[in-house]
Amino acid sequence: MTLTTTLSGQTLVIDGAKATITRNGANAMSGLVAGDFVQLEPGANQLVFEGGAPNATVTFGWRHRFL
Repeated sequence: MTLTTTLSGQTLVIDGAKATITRNGANAMSGLVAGDFVQLEPGANQLVFEGGAPNATVTFGWRHRFL
C-alpha cells in the first residue's frame, strides 16, 4: 500500500481490524492510497515509512489475535 498524497499537519489512521483508512477522522480509502490493503503475516513484519524530508510522528498499535 502506498500513500499517494502529501499529508501536512494531518492524522492518518490505518485500521487493519476494521479495514479502514481515515484522514482527520474522515474516510480516506479512495484517492489517498494505491495498492492492496496492508496485510500483516504471523511473525515479524516490516513496515517502511519514508519521504523526502519527513517530519512526522509514527505510532503503531496492535492487538494479538488467535484465529
